[in-house]
Amino acid sequence: MSGKKRNVMLFVLLFTLLLGVIVPVQAQSYGGTKIIRVAYREDADFINKSSSGVYKGYGVEYLNKISQYTGWRYEYINESWENQLADLKSGKVDLICNAQKTEAREKDYDFSCMPVGTEQAVLYTSEDNGDIYFQDYEHMNGKKVGLLRDSYQNEEFEQRQDEKNFHCPEEYYESEQDQIEALEQKKVDMILTGSISKHDSLKIVDKFGAAPMYIMTTKGNTEVISAVNNALEQLKAEVPDLTENLTEQYVMDKNRNSRPLLTREETEYVKSVSAPIKIGCIGDQPPLIYTDKETGKLDGIYIALLKKFSEISGIPFEFESLSPDTDPIEAAQSGKYDFIAGITACQEMIDEPEVHLTGGFFTREFQIVAERGEDINTLETLTVSMNSIFEKYKSLKPEGEFSYKVIYCDSPRTVLDAVVNKKADMAIVDSYAASYYLQDEKYRDLALSGIVFTKAETCMIYGDNTDPDLVSVINKSIGSLSSQDEENIIRQYSINLQKSFSIWEFMEKYRYQIVCILIFLVALTILVIVNNRHRTQMQVEAAAQEAYRCRMETDELTGLYNRRAYEEGLDRIRKDVPSEKRIVVAIFDVNGLKEVNDKLGHASGDEMLRGAASTIRSVYGSYGKCYRTGGDEFVVILEEPVEKLSVLNESFEKAAEKWHGKQVAELNISYGAALSEEVCSIDEQIILADQRMYFAKKAYYQRIGKDRRNY
Repeated sequence: MSGKKRNVMLFVLLFTLLLGVIVPVQAQSYGGTKIIRVAYREDADFINKSSSGVYKGYGVEYLNKISQYTGWRYEYINESWENQLADLKSGKVDLICNAQKTEAREKDYDFSCMPVGTEQAVLYTSEDNGDIYFQDYEHMNGKKVGLLRDSYQNEEFEQRQDEKNFHCPEEYYESEQDQIEALEQKKVDMILTGSISKHDSLKIVDKFGAAPMYIMTTKGNTEVISAVNNALEQLKAEVPDLTENLTEQYVMDKNRNSRPLLTREETEYVKSVSAPIKIGCIGDQPPLIYTDKETGKLDGIYIALLKKFSEISGIPFEFESLSPDTDPIEAAQSGKYDFIAGITACQEMIDEPEVHLTGGFFTREFQIVAERGEDINTLETLTVSMNSIFEKYKSLKPEGEFSYKVIYCDSPRTVLDAVVNKKADMAIVDSYAASYYLQDEKYRDLALSGIVFTKAETCMIYGDNTDPDLVSVINKSIGSLSSQDEENIIRQYSINLQKSFSIWEFMEKYRYQIVCILIFLVALTILVIVNNRHRTQMQVEAAAQEAYRCRMETDELTGLYNRRAYEEGLDRIRKDVPSEKRIVVAIFDVNGLKEVNDKLGHASGDEMLRGAASTIRSVYGSYGKCYRTGGDEFVVILEEPVEKLSVLNESFEKAAEKWHGKQVAELNISYGAALSEEVCSIDEQIILADQRMYFAKKAYYQRIGKDRRNY
C-alpha cells in the first residue's frame, strides 16, 4: 500500500471516530422498522412493565397511538430522572414522554408542539406528622422541604410560597428515593414530587401548579421531533378525546386517596365526634337499598358505600329506614337527621332552596326492558312504563322529543308489571334493580335491552342544621373512594344478592298436591323441597353471575364485547396461548362517522355503528370474538382455524356494500389484518393491524378526495 493511500484511509478512520463522538447516536432501525428508545421511570399508571414483560400505562398507549402514523417500535429504558436527562442530551435515548417545558430545558432539548397530558406538584409529609395538615400554610412556615434537583416543580413551589405567604428552607436531592429517605430520617419535614408518582404511605399537604407534559427529544433530532409533531397533529384531528380518555382511565382514580385530605379544622372536628351521625334512608329497592330479612338491618349498594365513607372519614354512621313516601326535603329540614341518603341528583333538587346536595357517589343507569325478541322500532304507537320519579323530576329525562305515552309507577316491580300485563310495550328501569327483579319467574319473558335511556347521580341531601365541617369531611370522603372499591361493592351486591326462595310460597303454589301425598311421603317431600331450593338458588346465582358478566363485558350500543373484555382477552392470550398458535387480528374503523353525526345527528351515527357491528359479527363472529374498543373502532381476534382469511375479508366487504340503514344509506369501513407469524407478540400484531387499517383509511379518503380529519 502506498503512503498516499494509507494516509487517506487513516484520515477517513479518524473522521469516522470523531463523528461518532460529536454526533449523538440516533434511533436505530432493524428490518426496516425504526426502534425508538424511550427513557422512563417506573410508574404503575404511566409506563410500567408487567410481570409478563408487557409495557402498559398512559404513556405506552400514547406512544402506541403515535406509532400508527410513524411505524415505530419502542425500546423502553428504565433509569433515574437525572440519567434520563443526561442520556437524552447525549443521544443515548431518543425521547422522554412526560417532561415539563422550561426555558432552561429548551436550550438543551426539543419539545413536542403540543402537550400529551398534565401533571401537578404534590407536597408530602410523613403520616405521623401531626403538626402539618392539608393546605395548613401557617404551620408549613419554617419547615424544611426536600426538593428534586432540576425539577420544574421547584419554581412552582417558590410561587406557591409567595402566593400563600410562607417560607421553607430547602434541601436538594438527586432522586425521589433520596427525598423519601430524608423524610423518613427526619432530615426534612416535607418533600415535593410530581403527581405521576403516588405515595400512599405519606400524607398529602398540598397540590398545586398543574403543568402540561410534553414529549422531549434530543436537541436537533429533527427526524424524531418532526414525526412526533406530525402524529400529534393527526391525533388531535382524528382522536380529539385521546388525552381526556387516557387521563380518566389511568390518572383520575389514582389521585384518589384512601383517606381524605383534611384541614386542621376538619381533623379536629373528626376527633370531636363522639356519637354516630344519623342518616335517613328512603325506600326499599334491592339491590340498591333494602332491609335484610335475617338481621333486620339496612343493606345494599348504597349502605355499603356509606359504610365505606364512614371508614374513610373515621366518623361513625347510624342508619334509619324511612318509608318510600317520605318527603326527603321535609326529612332533611326536620333536624332529626344529618343527611338523607339515596337521593337522585337532578336540576330540581339543585334549585331547591331548603336543602343542599353532597357530591355524587353512585351512577344509576336507567335502561329499556322489553319482551325477548320484541323489536320496539316496528311499533306504530309505543307505551312506556317508568318510575314516578321521572314525573316529579322532569330534568332526569334526556333532552329531545319524547312523544311516547307514559305510565308512571311507584316501584321497579310495578314498572315491570305494566309490561307483563300488556299495559306498556317497554319499561324504563334502573339496571341494577332490573337485574334483581328479572330473576323472578314472573318476568322470564322480559330482558334488559342494553339501551341506556338516561343516567343519574346518587347523592345525599342535608339541611341548614348540618355542621359545615361534617359536610366538608363527607364530601372529601366521597372524593377519596377508589373505583376499585366501588366496583367491588357493586359486584358483591349484583352477584350475591338473590331473591329468597320461600317454602311458604312453594307450599301455597302446590298445596293440593302436598295434601294428597303428605301422609305417605313426608320424608321424601322434605328431601325434594330442600333439593329444589338448593338447585333453584344455584340456577339463580349462575344466571345472575352470567348476567353481570355479560353486562360488564358487553358494549351497550352494539352488543359486541367491550373494551374491558378486549383487555382481558389480550391478557389471556399473553399468558396462556402458545406462541406457535396461529392467531388473526383485524382492526376496523368506520369511515364518515363524524360527517353523519354532524349532518344527520347522533341517532344516525349510532345506527351506522350498529350496522358496522352486525356486519363484522355476521362474517367473523363464528371464528372468534368481535369487540368495540372505542367510538368507531372495532377489533376481531380469531383463534379458530381459518383456511383462507382473504375469503372472509371478501365476504365482509360484500356484506358492508349491501348494508342499508333507515337513516344512513351506506356503510364504509376501513380495516387491516395481521397474522401472528408476521410478528413476535400479540401486542406487535395489534400495532401492525392498526397501521394497515390506518393506511387503508388514508387510501379511502384519498380516493374519494376528502380530508379524513373532517369526516
